[in-house]
Amino acid sequence: MIFMSRMAVPYFGAFLLCGCVSMADYKVAMDNDGSFAAYDNQFAVDSMNYPVFALASNVRKRNPRPPNVGPKWADDESTDFFPSDHWEIAKVVGDRYLAYSFQYNERYCRQQLAMNRKWMYKTCDESHEMNKYVDQYAYLYIRRDGSAYGWQYVNNNKKMPFEKTFFKVGFDGDWKGQPWFKCIKRCDKLMNMK
Repeated sequence: MIFMSRMAVPYFGAFLLCGCVSMADYKVAMDNDGSFAAYDNQFAVDSMNYPVFALASNVRKRNPRPPNVGPKWADDESTDFFPSDHWEIAKVVGDRYLAYSFQYNERYCRQQLAMNRKWMYKTCDESHEMNKYVDQYAYLYIRRDGSAYGWQYVNNNKKMPFEKTFFKVGFDGDWKGQPWFKCIKRCDKLMNMK
């Protein structure tokens, strides 16, 4: 039989009611800068209603190695942009447009798996069927003129189904020389971006 004082009962009940605070909610409370925690699915849009972007050819001519602004790892290297990466608008958060590239995220997935010896023999693919081992996907904040201005890391819901994403523009690195991207498909849909 468990004995509790009368004072302990209300606190124990409050603990049961509140549950666990997600890491994203904790970060919001600590930052207090307009960032917020939310489930990313509520911001999903039909990509067919928006243009598709790719790296402009002059960006690679100016500098054969793209700017080092990608997701950083222990060796401080980032996942490079390639002209073959197609960036589609996948989420709209207020007046911000988040573009996603299956090609880019396949490389980003491999980079994440390489960092964890436990998953180093697992594979990544564009369909994400095998990507249940990675923690997050990288989205790019982009404007209709092709200017990119930051990253958004979205939690992998297959791995963490109840974890909210911490929405905050990640703009570490050198973002000068914009716009880096140009519209390559569905350019008539540029008008759908404010």
